[in-house]
Amino acid sequence: MSSKTFSGGIHPKEYKELTEHLAFETIPIPDEITLPLSQHLGKEAKALVKKGDEVHPGQMVAQAEGFISAPIHSSIAGKVISLGKEHTSSGFPKDSIVIKTNETAESQKFLFTGLNPDTVTPDEIRERVALAGIVGQGGAAFPTAVKLTPPKDKIIDVVILNGCECEPYLTRDFRFMIERPDDLISGLKLIMKALGVNRV
Repeated sequence: MSSKTFSGGIHPKEYKELTEHLAFETIPIPDEITLPLSQHLGKEAKALVKKGDEVHPGQMVAQAEGFISAPIHSSIAGKVISLGKEHTSSGFPKDSIVIKTNETAESQKFLFTGLNPDTVTPDEIRERVALAGIVGQGGAAFPTAVKLTPPKDKIIDVVILNGCECEPYLTRDFRFMIERPDDLISGLKLIMKALGVNRV
């Protein structure tokens, strides 16, 4: 039988005081972006654009391939300058779409309209979440639409909204709860509707 060499695990310094009192900021638009086709657990998305295509903010540039997959949208207006293997933050080369910014092309924006929690159906919620390419914040980036589609024989009676950030430095959830509580509650109502629960 092995014995532990220390008790209580490791609790590194959090450093959350560096950003916990700073409001969200919008970063400047970069000159170029790289969109890996595999940003999530499961099958990589399939590119819908080719070299030379003009794209707009919010436009879907790659579609989901299969149940465990997620579409990818452009965050900028610009021109596709290449499709191929690019190095990513994962440390491995992945099939990617590279887009060069063109600020004059921002006349058309692909934006979703809001959903009314009182009239929308659970299927419409799941369809919108899937179409928007929403995934979890963890390392696997598991598609959220799958999480909102539990097996029919599994009854969910309560939803726990987790706003804890265990990692050092991170204060994004904390700031979101302070700055955008109405959006948080609206999203929670949609989750409740999608899962058919009334306890959170």
